[in-house]
Amino acid sequence: ENFGGIFNERFNTGFDREFYDNASLQQTAQRVRVSAGRVAEGVDFALGIAILGAPFIQDLVLPVNTPDAGGPYRVEARITDDNGVTSAELIYRINGGRQQTLSLERTSGDRFFADIPGQNQGTVVEYRLVARDADGHETAVPAQDVPMLQFEVFSFSGAPVAYVALRRSGVVSVFDTGPGREVARIPVGETPLSLALTPDEQYLFVANTGSEQNTSDNRVMVIETATHRVAATIRVGSAPLDLAMSPDGRRVYVTNSQSRSVSVLDVASLREVSRRIQAPTSGEGPYGIAVSPDGERLYVTDIDASQVLVLDVTQNQVLQRINVVGSPRSLALSADGKRLYVAGFEGDLSVVDTEAGTAVKRIDTGAAGVFRVALSPEGQRLYATDRVNARLLVMDLATDRILTRVPALLNGRETRDLFVSANGSPVYVTNQDSNDLILFDAGTLTVARSFALGDGPRGIVVRQRPVPQQYSLEDVKQADFDDSGQVDFSDFLLFVGVFGRVASDSGFDARFDLDRDDRVNFGDFLIFAGVFGRASNP
Repeated sequence: ENFGGIFNERFNTGFDREFYDNASLQQTAQRVRVSAGRVAEGVDFALGIAILGAPFIQDLVLPVNTPDAGGPYRVEARITDDNGVTSAELIYRINGGRQQTLSLERTSGDRFFADIPGQNQGTVVEYRLVARDADGHETAVPAQDVPMLQFEVFSFSGAPVAYVALRRSGVVSVFDTGPGREVARIPVGETPLSLALTPDEQYLFVANTGSEQNTSDNRVMVIETATHRVAATIRVGSAPLDLAMSPDGRRVYVTNSQSRSVSVLDVASLREVSRRIQAPTSGEGPYGIAVSPDGERLYVTDIDASQVLVLDVTQNQVLQRINVVGSPRSLALSADGKRLYVAGFEGDLSVVDTEAGTAVKRIDTGAAGVFRVALSPEGQRLYATDRVNARLLVMDLATDRILTRVPALLNGRETRDLFVSANGSPVYVTNQDSNDLILFDAGTLTVARSFALGDGPRGIVVRQRPVPQQYSLEDVKQADFDDSGQVDFSDFLLFVGVFGRVASDSGFDARFDLDRDDRVNFGDFLIFAGVFGRASNP
């Protein structure tokens, strides 16, 4: 880990994370085994992932598992050498086939990149970076004696897709709820806590809050959901925490929890607008946030003063301070904007009449600490997470009474975030410390499914629309074997004639190897079926 405190003035800090045996990735590191009561000796390594005198490959930006068949898939790295880099290559193979080579192009300075061309869904791409200098020294990442890096071009099941921030590993987990499996992990930054999805589900915004030792990350990452590429990195205020989307989907508001401000992000340009909204909290803050239906007001929590601040978006000023439940953490606003529900980190809920600007009710939740609140689509229920007792609280809004308290698994710990489906069920809940994702049936208020997710699952949003299988026009052209302008039955007959052949067979024709894995098999048939009937020259 990085040094801090009094050591900052004595030697360099800010080192890239690395592992034993000069490895930049944990899975390629050498393991050291220590038996109980014994000492492991001779464990020596130098800071800086490099072999002395050889090219130094660092700051890697790598593809992750993706549903994008169009590509390309960019690999980036910074490569340095005292005597200059003479060549840099990316060696890759498709589905275990023959190795292919791409030259890494220099963008500026010591940054290099290569684009792996788009691949059909179901493809596994393996790759390795190799750099050489004028003295004949060579560096490979990963090293030549370990397996290549890899990613998969996969297809979703068509069920809703959950995006979960894993706070302790700095990634967003992409979870296909159909088969109930994690399909990708997207690196985003230090301590991702909150997520927001645009109404068209094109972009996922991720707030990286940092840690008590390091709050300098100050980034909101924007992920393109169709490809899993990072579309933008937006610098905001100190320790960005909660996110809220404007009703028209044009703005994302970010509470900067250690700089008493709210950043305003423009969705069209993926940038912060020039002026931040000031939120003069009494201590740290603001934390929770909600946006009025007309988009003209923000409600943010002042956790130390036990107040909600009402901010004017246009005039950049505080309109009201409303006293609420102790240590207010999160907010939920009714569809008409007339009721604001405030979660107390010390327990209980406040109900605020926004027109009168005052708290009209305090709800005894029987919880030691309420973290997140969310409304059902029809506005008849309020859901809240009891973080200490690991329960989902369900409140009837007609009577403002708690209907039930449902355990979020018997061994659940630190129940934090929740998300309510657009049709009301299921309700998704994360247990941060027991590493669980739970789906509650809103009709029966029972646990319908639960999944193990590592590394502290926290913020969650769910994509309702399935991501379709993607085939490019090039795929269509390649499957038009007879060049008739249409992928039709005559092409199918040609395809059947070579089905089952591999590259070493006589009569193998690479035209029919649609997934470029040196064999004509069922994978190629799936691609052919996916483009059957389409025109190759539309």
